Amino acid sequence: MKILILGAGAVGGYFGALLQDKGIHVTLLVREERAIHLRQNGLKVRSPLGDFTVYPEVITSLKFTDVFQLVIISCKSYALDDAVKLLSTLQRSTYILPLLNGISHYPKLVNQFGKNFVLGGFAHLSTVLDSNGNILHLNDLQVLTVGALLPQQESFLRFARNVLFKDAPFISYSDNIQMDIWKKLIFISTAASATCLVGDTMGNIASTPQGARQIKKAFEISCKTAAFHGFAPDNIWKRKTLQGLLDPESTMTSSLLRDMQYNNPAEISILRDMLEKTKEAGLYNELLEAGYLAVEMYEENRKHTQIGKPLKHC
Repeated sequence: MKILILGAGAVGGYFGALLQDKGIHVTLLVREERAIHLRQNGLKVRSPLGDFTVYPEVITSLKFTDVFQLVIISCKSYALDDAVKLLSTLQRSTYILPLLNGISHYPKLVNQFGKNFVLGGFAHLSTVLDSNGNILHLNDLQVLTVGALLPQQESFLRFARNVLFKDAPFISYSDNIQMDIWKKLIFISTAASATCLVGDTMGNIASTPQGARQIKKAFEISCKTAAFHGFAPDNIWKRKTLQGLLDPESTMTSSLLRDMQYNNPAEISILRDMLEKTKEAGLYNELLEAGYLAVEMYEENRKHTQIGKPLKHC
């Protein structure tokens, strides 16, 4: 099976490097500047689990003759339209695995590639690119979750699990991927709202009485929102997740805050997706509204000033 990963940034590059390191051949579709760097230096990963370097196949465009059975899309949500254009020559039988945050990207992908071939997926990972284009893994969490959105996708995933990815323990297969996608949206929108509004870690925010109250309230409203849309999280997950969000020792921030800290475009759709679903449920999430406003103001200021570090290319 031929696997294409669009992007060799912090997420796609990390999982691409892991797959290559496990002996699974991957091809990376990247920008010309990134391609030159990777061909010269390889794809370097610095991780508490062990540093390593791989030399995957790198391309900068697709030909009509290129055939891939699986494409992993790992770009930021604001780059999705460009990604879809880059992949427009793919055969309609290609399976698409998006690792984007949120839920609004699924209709776009289904419209382009067909509902039978868009899988459900997301990543639990904390990584960044350093100034040299290397991937820095910030902790020991590395999970790529994938699941079938339709019953007819199960046979492909069984093949992937039993043959292709049998030596990739970091890949998790979900029996209810839509529920798990909603759970991640609840978690990440709550954490991103708090950290982007305050500009600090979840632990420091939760250490204050007001911060803890707002996190708990936002989380509970997001769970009610999910339930309204038919995806009510179970009580065990809610207790465990809320405990983590309120841990005063937590050093967790959010990828959205890291976008802002690097003066990069912000993946505001993470908050917008939950905000829209919350309004559809007739609910009001004060922390989510405030966090969204903070990111929206950041984006407006960035557009007008264009000050800061250059955007890191994938």
